[in-house]
Amino acid sequence: MKTLRRAIDKGELPKRYAVGENGPQLIVAPGELEAWLDRRVSTPPPLDKPVSTGHMDTMDRVGLSMVSTLQAALDQAVRSAVVPLVDELHATRTELGDAREQLGQARARAAQLEAQLATHQAARRYPLWVRLLRALSSH
Repeated sequence: MKTLRRAIDKGELPKRYAVGENGPQLIVAPGELEAWLDRRVSTPPPLDKPVSTGHMDTMDRVGLSMVSTLQAALDQAVRSAVVPLVDELHATRTELGDAREQLGQARARAAQLEAQLATHQAARRYPLWVRLLRALSSH
């Protein structure tokens, strides 16, 4: 957004406003924006300092060395922080899988017990002499 505002301030894009929900807002027509982007891409920005001849001065080498050292330290810190978290996540997933398996077994056992209870309750609905008569008549 700042880049567009700067282009408008430099006169590279026309300055137009439209009233929006939060008051006046800058607007740019899509065609004008595309033309500006094409001009911007085709014209490289000016360099503030001369192009390097391939030799790094001492400050550049020191800075590059410091960046490399800091990057290595950061990589090591990230690894030492992430590896234990990954191990803990793996252990938690394993425990969760075990818990799910135990839950499935408990549900199966509960279904078995409910079926047995229903059988026993159905058998106890009738007095013993009725159950005996039924058992004898089925033979």
